[in-house]
Amino acid sequence: MDKDNDDQFFLDAMAALNQAASTPPVPKSDHSFVFNEHPDHWLQGDEAVYHPRHMTKKDHKQLKKKPTPFSLDLHGLTRDEATPLLLDFIQDHLKQQHSVIRLICGKGRHTPNTPPLLKNLCFQVLLQHPAVHAFTTAADNNGGTGCFQVQLRYDTY
Repeated sequence: MDKDNDDQFFLDAMAALNQAASTPPVPKSDHSFVFNEHPDHWLQGDEAVYHPRHMTKKDHKQLKKKPTPFSLDLHGLTRDEATPLLLDFIQDHLKQQHSVIRLICGKGRHTPNTPPLLKNLCFQVLLQHPAVHAFTTAADNNGGTGCFQVQLRYDTY
């Protein structure tokens, strides 16, 4: 190799390293866990909350009220249509390192005498997904009990 080729080889190698260092880590797979539906874990009321023990009430209230432009509206979808969209949405926002997302599932009151299907789907996925740090139903001005505010965590990937 001559001097010009050596220099270009070095520059190309350094560019690849710089690009790799600035790229956020990519999760292991698109759906790294198996979603198991548990009808006995369905929501009984309108409110839903999950957070680690060390999360303070102040942090929980902030999550409940935190505005986020990242939302997924599942209204009008079946469970079979909504499940892959929900999993892909969480995965996409993990890759982009967004810390809070909103899931709009509705309150489930349009089908009388049946539990809210999409709301329970979201609840069960959020309980089981390793990247979910905490979640709560949204504040009234952010969609209320028809929405989930979700805080993601990155240490699982």
